[in-house]
Amino acid sequence: MTTRDLTTDELTRFGVTLEDEGPHAFDPAVEWWNESWFWDWFDAAGTRAGHCRIGLHPNQGRAWIWFYSYADGEWIALEEPRLPLSALKLPELAYDGWGLRFSWEASHPLRLGRFRFEGFGRVLSGPRTGMILPLGADLDVRAAGPPHSPGRANAPGHSSSSYPASRFEQPIEVSGRLRAGGEWQDFAGRGERDHSWGPRAWNLEWTFLAVSASDVRLQCAEARIPDVGRFPGGYLQRGETQTVREVTFDVSLDE
Repeated sequence: MTTRDLTTDELTRFGVTLEDEGPHAFDPAVEWWNESWFWDWFDAAGTRAGHCRIGLHPNQGRAWIWFYSYADGEWIALEEPRLPLSALKLPELAYDGWGLRFSWEASHPLRLGRFRFEGFGRVLSGPRTGMILPLGADLDVRAAGPPHSPGRANAPGHSSSSYPASRFEQPIEVSGRLRAGGEWQDFAGRGERDHSWGPRAWNLEWTFLAVSASDVRLQCAEARIPDVGRFPGGYLQRGETQTVREVTFDVSLDE
């Protein structure tokens, strides 16, 4: 698996800067100011996948992490919403305490980084449902295209007039090792990552879709805010990345 050699001009064509890889200034007057990073990944066979999101709430003095692992029909999940923000090492986004550790090392901002995680999660499906098992990830994350940003946030409850508030999504290629209850196993696949910062009033309907194939990458979302309206958008990468400005979802869920 190879990654395109992206130039700095390509990486920043949607207004994202190399400095946007790290934490941003926040408005001390906004209780629900949030800065978050997430990564997700899956293999070509569709038998193994995972997702991790780390959110910082600086005005509440806490961090919130969740980690989901899928392997051979079994889901394992960890959620810890009240880690003390003072225990995180920034800007490395690293934590180590009480059987939980994680870190994000962006050795080449927007191009290459290493995500590591170890903890214990609860099995949510399959014959081991209810058990607490070890989870782990040690993954090299490589850009498979430029980070896409819609620019400065303008949705009510997500924008700020005094501080930068924005986000970016980026297609990625992933390789390394995963652990889900047993021994560490080698992994290679594709996925998506996101970095978001600003006020976050989540009392809204939010639909998010990411597609990652060898010849096409797609991310699109639609937010519906009561009494305000809808906010669609995303990107499509087929060769060159283009902005998606209109989205229509026709999705059904079969559990």
